[in-house]
Amino acid sequence: MHNTSGNALEYEFATNHGTTSGDIIGTLSRERIKDIEDDGTWDDEMTYHQGARTGEERGYGIEKVNDNAFQTDIPHDSVQQGDSGGPYYVRNTSSVSPTPFDLIMGVHSWSDADENTWGTIMEVIEDELGVEV
Repeated sequence: MHNTSGNALEYEFATNHGTTSGDIIGTLSRERIKDIEDDGTWDDEMTYHQGARTGEERGYGIEKVNDNAFQTDIPHDSVQQGDSGGPYYVRNTSSVSPTPFDLIMGVHSWSDADENTWGTIMEVIEDELGVEV
């Protein structure tokens, strides 16, 4: 990650249970997250969530996308206090790349009164903090 002035920033996602194991090469746009909501992931992709307390969750869907956030279909009881800030990402295992790579969708932010789990879209965080992944 670096700030928009180009200075490198060191940051690890969800370090208590490990980090993403692929190479993080960027972020997914809000439009691509909406595509996943509508059509699911491509054949060579899988969704992941890495929680500091609960570890890795794979293969969830996106239920709703708004201007700043997205709702997943991860059950409320599958996340715990302390998972906030952990990444939601898509791992791509395309044959055109010699190694898997990850694109960050956002970070875990909250669970609502209806027990839905939500993440803040990464491009919103990048804009707010003046950083780029």
